[in-house]
Amino acid sequence: MYKQLIIFWLIGISFSAFSQDTRGVQKPTTADKNVCKHCINAIQNKPKEVSFGVTSDEKGDIYLEINDKKWISSVFKSSKDGIMLDIVSKDRYNCSLESIPEPDYGLRGTTLPVISGKKIISSLKEQTDGQYKGKIGVVPTNLRSQELEFNIFFISNNFFCYYHLVYNLESNGLEFLDPGMYLDTLTYSDEFETLESDEAYKLRYKKLKFVVPFERNKAVYSEQDIKPIYDSLKLTEFDIKKISIKAYSSVEGSLKRNIQLQEQRATSIAKALQNFQTPKIKNVIEAKENWVDFFNDISKSKYASLAKLSKKEIKSKLVGSVNKDLEVYLKKHRKAVISLDLEKKDPYKKFESDELIRQFSTSVAKKDIEEARKIQSIIFERIKNNVISPDSVKKLEVPNSEEFLDVKINNLSIDHLLDVRTGMIVYNQLKELEKQFPNNKKIKYNIVAVTFTIWRNQWQEINPEKFKKQILSLKKYGIPKLLIDRLLINYNIKMSYEYLLQGQYSKKDKSLNAIYAIFKTNSNVRDKDYLHLSKYFASYARRELALEILDKKIKELTVDEDLLFYYLNLTIIDPEITKTDNYKTIINNAIAHNESRFCSLFNRFKKEGGITFQLLEDQNLRNIYCESCN
Repeated sequence: MYKQLIIFWLIGISFSAFSQDTRGVQKPTTADKNVCKHCINAIQNKPKEVSFGVTSDEKGDIYLEINDKKWISSVFKSSKDGIMLDIVSKDRYNCSLESIPEPDYGLRGTTLPVISGKKIISSLKEQTDGQYKGKIGVVPTNLRSQELEFNIFFISNNFFCYYHLVYNLESNGLEFLDPGMYLDTLTYSDEFETLESDEAYKLRYKKLKFVVPFERNKAVYSEQDIKPIYDSLKLTEFDIKKISIKAYSSVEGSLKRNIQLQEQRATSIAKALQNFQTPKIKNVIEAKENWVDFFNDISKSKYASLAKLSKKEIKSKLVGSVNKDLEVYLKKHRKAVISLDLEKKDPYKKFESDELIRQFSTSVAKKDIEEARKIQSIIFERIKNNVISPDSVKKLEVPNSEEFLDVKINNLSIDHLLDVRTGMIVYNQLKELEKQFPNNKKIKYNIVAVTFTIWRNQWQEINPEKFKKQILSLKKYGIPKLLIDRLLINYNIKMSYEYLLQGQYSKKDKSLNAIYAIFKTNSNVRDKDYLHLSKYFASYARRELALEILDKKIKELTVDEDLLFYYLNLTIIDPEITKTDNYKTIINNAIAHNESRFCSLFNRFKKEGGITFQLLEDQNLRNIYCESCN
């Protein structure tokens, strides 16, 4: 119903002498200074909500895709206005070449004949998703086996006026933050978290993360080394299902030796933790050199100039007195970042699902509420882990009495978390409970959470003003402000989308600004929310807000991988940013997290979130790419 937006940024270029086939199109001279005025004004004043780009199919047909036919019509004024396609091959950036050929007249590849604006407009056909699509050319036969991208040169009165580089940027249009549902505690569909107070979240299930420092030349860890960590994590109620260890060495010395040492250390830690429990732990181990902390730390030292060298050159410098001077930093770079996937211990582990459900019914009949809730929680965990069918929830019969109210709310909530299509059924059942228990905060909160699902899917008409008052009224029932803030963010996400559809851009901007204001004052934000809101702002071309949201997170070695790579998506096209030493640190962090994913950024057709291989026009990026990805 709602199509994800793809953002295409415009990049202007300066002209130079050229030798490529320009198809008779001319370069404007001083005497022709006004010839491009209309075209450039139309492009520079393009509403930020308008997006367009060029694609091709398996037959080699090339298409223009755009979400606003009226705007593209306004660009072309005369019969001599149109576009020229520049087909760029990835071979241009082959790492075996010493340098990239200088773009001729801005053109980087093979040109196709100019297609007039009139022909472009007539080719555009409306699609089912509200986009427009029209065929504008065919890929030459000799290029079809190559990796290709398509740029547009806007032509006015047969003069070159504006070069448009197309690249992909992942974004969110109408996607809500997960509001969660109140069970015994606030529970999210993607992970279980317990709300302890208005100030802090305490992780109840899923993951724990901590850092273990390594002593120089020490490769083996014993139970005694690990026991303080084990005890501090209070794992007596949990089993460790999986250990993910990223082991980092300092960067001096042999890469091969560094990796071997880190793998030994990580394996030793995993074995030590395994000794604390019987169930087998799955281990995932990666070993890396810690270039991130190295670049961060040397920027503060007298050796800051090292950051401008390649990794190979840096290693050659890290000997003798230099290595001794930098040991104060290097010793902090030897460490392991350990993530634990936990599962709460199950006292009913040997019980099959039917026997567990019978045990639940027996507890209800005996009015043993605590035991019923314990069994109910185990059933939910098994459903979440795909051990038993979600239909098991329907077999948990719960009385409507007040003493079993929390158990009843739990059932309804998990039903909705497991399948949003139950939204109307769960909503109606919650409304019935509300009649019996009009001041119960869990019922009040869950009704609002389910209403977002109904509003999102247009299952029932929702009055925006009344719904906003309903959200704000949660405060008097004891719902913490930080949760109400999340709901208000969702409210404004929906309203901004509605205003966009109605063409009320000033009201849409007001909703965007309201979201940003709420976000800035909310100190408890999950990594998923940072990423989600950044994509949301990017979808409305508010790149500055998207960057600000991510800025304080991306310099940490342990930063969430998706956050880090989305930051690269937002910034990697800006040569003023990519040439800085700080950006080199960020890129090395991305490579340390996932080298393959970093290399995929340079191919916009990759599923991993590619942008464009034309980023390699930037020599700083090309140097890093050829060092890491070639």
